[in-house]
Amino acid sequence: MRNRQGTDRIDHTEGSARWDGSANSENPGGGEPRAESSWDQLESTIEGELIPRLMLAFQQPSPAAATPAVATDPAAKLDDFLGLILAGDTASAVSFIQELRAAGSSLKTTYLNLITDCARRLGELWNEDQCSFFEVTAGSTRLRQVMLELSPEFCGTNRHQVRDSLQALILPIPGEQHTLGQFMVVEFFRRAGWNVHASASASVPAITRLVERQHFDVVGLSISADRFVDDVSGVITRIREASCNPELKVLIGGRSVAAHDGLADELGADATAGDGYAAVAAAERLVCH
Repeated sequence: MRNRQGTDRIDHTEGSARWDGSANSENPGGGEPRAESSWDQLESTIEGELIPRLMLAFQQPSPAAATPAVATDPAAKLDDFLGLILAGDTASAVSFIQELRAAGSSLKTTYLNLITDCARRLGELWNEDQCSFFEVTAGSTRLRQVMLELSPEFCGTNRHQVRDSLQALILPIPGEQHTLGQFMVVEFFRRAGWNVHASASASVPAITRLVERQHFDVVGLSISADRFVDDVSGVITRIREASCNPELKVLIGGRSVAAHDGLADELGADATAGDGYAAVAAAERLVCH
């Protein structure tokens, strides 16, 4: 990520159309958490070291693997796409999406439905003990790879140059492990023409230093784990107090936000959003009108 005006470096390294994209390896199905601290450490090791090595080792799809013919039934499409993700066949997963596009489906629809539903289904399979922790984490990584592959085309579609002056900072609440949904929110903001700064993780002091030095129109915070909800109000207060923009707007989203109505007012945010498209609409409503 560009490091502008000598500010703290905050990189966009990762990221369901929903902020809560339910393939959360910490608690992917939204059920009872499993040994949080040990799983968090294991996830960090797997995502940071093991998965990248395995992805390189198995970069080429199996000779027996083939992109299935695109089904017309949405459930069948999801099953086919999920099968490719679980098989580790990222290239065929991208080809599958391109076939959907050739049949008339837009990338926006693909992001908001197919990829989101796939992430949610991964979480359900984990909750039902039909997938291992490694399979869910690897599947989430492959979904990010698919979105990265599609990103230049997606973000270049319908880009509105008039909005290039708008600045957004999108990041998870400090301590949050889940970033797949945040990744897609960033994609939707970029597609709409915003200049986006993003991070998979950042401390509160780093965030406050950045907003103090650099103008942002919107800060978006993702909260997926319920244990972080109590921290959000204090984080938002510190961000507002430090911001060089007295008109700064704060959006919140994620599984924990979706599960509690009226959380924006309670936590001091300006709005909530359930997915990337809704997040952009809310931000532009707050800033541009």
